Order: sequence, then C-alpha cells, then structure tokens
Amino acid sequence: TCANASRTCAAEARASLDGWVAYCTDDCKVKPAAVHVALDAMAGWLGHLVASGTSPRTLTAIRGDLQAALYLVCNYDSPKEATMLRHFASVPHEYEFHRKYSSSPAMLQRYRRTLESFSAWLESRSP
Repeated sequence: TCANASRTCAAEARASLDGWVAYCTDDCKVKPAAVHVALDAMAGWLGHLVASGTSPRTLTAIRGDLQAALYLVCNYDSPKEATMLRHFASVPHEYEFHRKYSSSPAMLQRYRRTLESFSAWLESRSP
C-alpha cells in the first residue's frame, strides 16, 4: 500500500508510534510536545524507508533502535520541544544502550548504523 507514497507511509508509521508518547512522558517526565517532535521525524524517516522498499524485518529492528534511542534521550537529556532533534544529530547514548539494552557488539553496531542513518536523513531535511 505504500509503494510510491512516502507521505502515506509516514502517516501510517506515525500512527503506530503513538504508544511511545506515554512511555516517555510517564517514565521520563518529558512534555508530550517534545516527544511528538521526535516521533514526527521518526515517522517521516520510517515512511521514507517503507516507500523505498525496506523489508519488514529490517523495519522492525529499526523501530526497536529508534524506540531505545528516544527513551534514552528522554531519560538522560530531558529535551525540550525546540531542541529535541539536536539530540539525534549524532548517535545518542551508546554506552547506555550497551548497558541497558544489549551487550552484543552486533546489536550496538546496528544501533549505531540506524541512528547514523536517521541523523543523515534529518540533516538532509533541514533547511
């Protein structure tokens, strides 16, 4: 359904990420508006990936990495709405990812690749 419609894919991805708002606002006390900024950007990137033919299995891994990164940013940085995306300009909290999510070198490598790609996409979209 998302063959050539990146916006449609982004809207579908965005709807699937809404559960992450409570995860960050309840656990980390970050304002919902700040979380929505990150989720809108993540949904845009996921929509782009779906439209470009990324496999469902790869998308599942990417979503897991994005969710971990968002939680770590919210938990350790308490970002504001205006500064949220700056926290994704580089790979956020690699040590904490390694400590809290996986000690596997392969998982850490995948997390780095995912967040580097997301960062590059964000940079390509900035004015």
